[in-house]
Amino acid sequence: MSSASIDKENWPICESLLLRSAIAEPSCLRVLYDILASNTLNPINKAAVTTTLNAICVHHAPLQQGNELLWALWIAKSQLIVLNTDAVAAISQVDDDLVALTALHLQSEGLMPDLVTNLWGTYAAKEHLYSEHWLLAYEGVRKGWLKPVDGINYIDTDLFFSILQKHDVTFYDIGATVQAEGSVYKEDENEYPLSNSFGESPDELPY
Repeated sequence: MSSASIDKENWPICESLLLRSAIAEPSCLRVLYDILASNTLNPINKAAVTTTLNAICVHHAPLQQGNELLWALWIAKSQLIVLNTDAVAAISQVDDDLVALTALHLQSEGLMPDLVTNLWGTYAAKEHLYSEHWLLAYEGVRKGWLKPVDGINYIDTDLFFSILQKHDVTFYDIGATVQAEGSVYKEDENEYPLSNSFGESPDELPY
């Protein structure tokens, strides 16, 4: 369905159903991303999409559900949507490196101006290069999104990570895009094959 053509007169109801589905069943967020990204003929109701993404973030952030938040943030990025204060505040409390990096990325592009980074900033320290938060400790400082706790760039002095930095090794590509999945609707055969490919795995995200 993600690549199927949706008639202009059917788009408003289709969009509304997609947004409701994304709230009721977060695994639909991947489908929503694909359809919005491939929709070049119909105007997107940004106000409705924004309201939906805000609601998803406010609900899932306190539960520390990173996968749902990542898709919501990536939709916001692709559609240039600025999340509201409540959503941003909720996301700021999520202890997840990928959520943090994506949120910091959106902040750098002006899409999350009210983002508070106090929690994530505590991981911008040398000791966290070898902890469960190594990804944020490396990428956050390397990209200039976080400042080292002690003001010293610990990546430059670390034997291993300095080599990665020297060779421009990154684990978060700011220029990456999500490739749309193929349509589950075969127009020439008029078939609707069964599929359970809803993109629930974080491995499908562009990191």
